[in-house]
Order: sequence, then structure tokens, then C-alpha cells
Amino acid sequence: MLLKTLASSAFFLAAIAIQITLWLINAIADAVTDTINQFISHRILPATESKRSWIAKWIRSLAVFSFFQLRSVNFLRSLVNEIVIVSWVLVVIFWLARWQGNADARRDASQYSTLPVIAFITHEDKSALGRKLNDAFTNPSLEKYRIIGDRGLFNDLRGKEDTDISNPNQPRVWRLLLESERWIYVFPTLPPNAQFNDRPLVLAIQEGDKGHLIIRSPEVSKTLSP
Repeated sequence: MLLKTLASSAFFLAAIAIQITLWLINAIADAVTDTINQFISHRILPATESKRSWIAKWIRSLAVFSFFQLRSVNFLRSLVNEIVIVSWVLVVIFWLARWQGNADARRDASQYSTLPVIAFITHEDKSALGRKLNDAFTNPSLEKYRIIGDRGLFNDLRGKEDTDISNPNQPRVWRLLLESERWIYVFPTLPPNAQFNDRPLVLAIQEGDKGHLIIRSPEVSKTLSP
């Protein structure tokens, strides 16, 4: 409903912008025409009256075919009008698509996301992050892992790898963003009080050769995290 209202308003404003643009083009064309006609009448035609050479005749013929006569060709005026109309319509469609894309991305990153909730289970040797199934309170060993880049990004996720809705004000729900060529991309949805410019972290996980399990669900399970 909001998109329909926004689209109606946008196209209404575009119609006004089209009328104003066409009026400006006509006004500028009339001004240029008057200037050219005055120049022809006061400068070119008198200068060629006293000359009989073929160059003077050619200049006189070209001058008589004034810009006003060029404007009278209907298909040129129609072409200008169509270019203006199509340009404004494309501008409106671009901004509507951009707004809708941002709105969809914002919705999918929030608690109202339509992306599936995910449970990804893999062997402990394949991921530096994750909770042990038989001991969710113990962090896995990082002895054989190395890091390049921002350690804080890793620390922000460590200990928060599981979905937890026990706190309604700060729920943590992991959702599946994308699967591509043995890689899956997951992210924690934003909390209800997230700011407009907040963006969720995205975690890329390589599917393991030792076997893994992916569970997708449209909703969070009713069993709360321990």
C-alpha cells in the first residue's frame, strides 16, 4: 500500500515536472528564435542585398530557412517531447526501484525478515566460530587458527553464534542470506531498536567435506537457547 501511494505521488510530481520542462524548452526555443530572426533581419539580409555572388545567394537562402521554420517541423517537436517524457519516467522508476530495494533489504535484516532461520551444524575442524552441541557454554579452541584483519569483528560474534529469543528487546536470530558454490552466507538480524544506518554482520561459512547439516525454517523454534 505504501509503495502504491509513493508511486502515485511520484508519477504525479513527474507529470508536473514534465509540463514545466516542456514549458521551459518552448520558452527557450522562442527566445532563441526571436534572437535569430532579429539577427537575420537586421544583419544578414541587408548585407546580402547589395551582393550578387553565388555565396551571397546561398547565405540569403540559408538565412530565410530560419530556426522558426525548423521548429515548425512536427516530428522534431514530438521527438523532443517524447525524450523529455521518457527521461522523467525513467528517473521516477529508478528512484522507486532504489527505494523499494532499500526497503526490502531493511525488512530482510530486521525481525520481520522473510529469509529462513538457519541451523548449520558442521565438524569442529571446519569453523573457528560455533557452539559445541554437547557443551554450549565452552568456547572451541583457537590454537590452530590464524587471523588477518579486524579481531574485534571476530570477538563481537564469539559467544553469540546461537539463536536466542529469550530477551524480546534484544533477540538474536540467525538467518540464511545466500548459498553459492559450497559457501553459505548467514547473518544475525537487527534488533527492534536498530538505527536506520545499522547494518548486520555477514558470516561466510564453507561447507565441510566431513559432512554437515543445514536446517531451514520460516520461524524460530519454540525451544529457547540454554
